[in-house]
Amino acid sequence: MQSRHHLVFTSALVLLLFVLLSGSFVGILASPPTTSCRYRSPAGHVYDYSSADTNDGKAWTAQDPSGNTFLWHVCSEVTDLNGCYASAVCQRPASGDPKSCGKLDTQRWFVVGNDDGSGATIQYSDGTLCQGMRARQTTLTLRCGDQPAHLVGAVQEDPSTPCAYLITMSGEDFCAEGSHPPASGCYLSTPAGYS
Repeated sequence: MQSRHHLVFTSALVLLLFVLLSGSFVGILASPPTTSCRYRSPAGHVYDYSSADTNDGKAWTAQDPSGNTFLWHVCSEVTDLNGCYASAVCQRPASGDPKSCGKLDTQRWFVVGNDDGSGATIQYSDGTLCQGMRARQTTLTLRCGDQPAHLVGAVQEDPSTPCAYLITMSGEDFCAEGSHPPASGCYLSTPAGYS
């Protein structure tokens, strides 16, 4: 019985040494969060948003009605703003420190409405606390359109959820692979409750 325990202990020790010496353990600890610019919807539509991730290599930017500036990447970390780390969406208030409005490693994909290839939605959460009670989050609705990628309207705060921000974009880069952009405005509808 003692030799069996010795064999198990020795095997575990050899495995641990292999992992440590190969650098795999360090790689696991040091790896940045993995996110994707590709998504396959439940109906099988494939979206690749890597070409629209940035606006010519910089973060997309827009202001909300209160004058706060938002910076975001569709599916990578915002690096254009000091003080907002590991985030896909950041807010630069008119005064005060930058705020995370969604951490990159919380990326969650889904489809709102018909799963017909007309676009997908990405949500980022776990941002800086807002009003001391709720973590900021942002929902990016990315709709297929017949023009280059662009913002549709202003950044909005979700009327039903404090500290939740809504950004809607449209463009050819947001169509499912193999889909064609619709006639102008065909897929651009505002969900009920939003203006």
